[in-house]
Amino acid sequence: MAIETCEKSCLNESLISRSFATLTPIWTGGLDPTHDRLHETSLTGSLRWWYEALMRGLGSPACDPTERVCIYDQKKPNGGLCKPCQLFGATGWARKFRLVASEKTKPLLNKEINIKIPSGRRGGWYLYGSSQMGEIKLDLTPLRQVEKREEAGLKIVLALIARHGSIAAKTSNGYGVLAPYEIEDKIIGDLPVKTTSSRGNNLPDLRDFFFAKFVFDEPRGNPVWWKKIRGIEEAILERRDAEQNIGLTFRQNVIPLAPAIRNWLRYYWGHGLDSCEDYFIFGKSGPVCPVCCLPVKQDTKNKGNYWCFDCRSTFQKGYEKPSISSKINVSYAYRRPDAKWEFRIWGWVPCSGVIRDRDAFLDALKNELKMPNIWNYVFGSSSITPTMLEWHSQKCQQDDLISYLKELLASNCGGAK
Repeated sequence: MAIETCEKSCLNESLISRSFATLTPIWTGGLDPTHDRLHETSLTGSLRWWYEALMRGLGSPACDPTERVCIYDQKKPNGGLCKPCQLFGATGWARKFRLVASEKTKPLLNKEINIKIPSGRRGGWYLYGSSQMGEIKLDLTPLRQVEKREEAGLKIVLALIARHGSIAAKTSNGYGVLAPYEIEDKIIGDLPVKTTSSRGNNLPDLRDFFFAKFVFDEPRGNPVWWKKIRGIEEAILERRDAEQNIGLTFRQNVIPLAPAIRNWLRYYWGHGLDSCEDYFIFGKSGPVCPVCCLPVKQDTKNKGNYWCFDCRSTFQKGYEKPSISSKINVSYAYRRPDAKWEFRIWGWVPCSGVIRDRDAFLDALKNELKMPNIWNYVFGSSSITPTMLEWHSQKCQQDDLISYLKELLASNCGGAK
């Protein structure tokens, strides 16, 4: 696999140059807990994650980049690299494109707010004041020859993010939703499609993804309805500046309701998951027991060990399961042009591995999101009951990603399916 270089004219031509309006704040992090600028590494990492899921769904092997499986070797076919590594780079092989991000944005707030989650549970959630609202522009410029199938994959990934998902960091907590845009579905024909493979990977595979959108109206005659949202109400009671600062986010057409929805789904919904399934789906911020998947503490009697209160046993450090992120992402609510409010819930649940019956779990989740109890909890027993505008998922016996992509990229997605 020879390293191909572009002619000078190639370096001046963008693969993709597109501006996006942010519907919820975007967060790419920094050296400290503030967002000083758009960090291209965070955006590139997010694009790669989606691209890997797309390739796996198309039947192309995609390694886990954290395992450093792909190492460039010019003597091997394709340099010994999987398709995502060919485009995004690997050990000994540089990325084929340069991403430059520019922004016309301003901070959401002038400070950070730590809001305790309801019911006295441990932890909390942050309203990142330095996260950015406005417009961002992404320019992807080739550094070497980018194949047509690779360009198509990048464009489809960006379209999926903008229409159904989110980008950069903190996506499970509401950040990174971009305004959608139209894309011609004929571009799907440029993708590399192999013989359809079965869904047996415990890494993100786009066929395992589900996507939902919800819409609701503000209650008439109640301009302070947002103050009753679970978590926001507690914050206003506990923090003197919370009402003012969250009010500023409301006036920027953003409502931080994601933590309340996530709290219900994890702690109040009778989802029927065992503790290890719960750990896999909803994530944990600290180490857990390798047997029961419940949180552990330092063993004060045995240095270098953890103690599991559930199993009533001690075990050596290094055997614990690590902290993991949630597989379910919930966006903040954002105002639409028609003045209604909208939010997204999306994620991936694999058909093999930890979850015993993935299809049954998603059916139960879809049904739960149509029930009044969750919304009475989230909105403080108000009259707000969001309507499920869209629902997209594939059953485990469905292996054809192409038909799913056509559904996801369709101009008019219709109602919930």
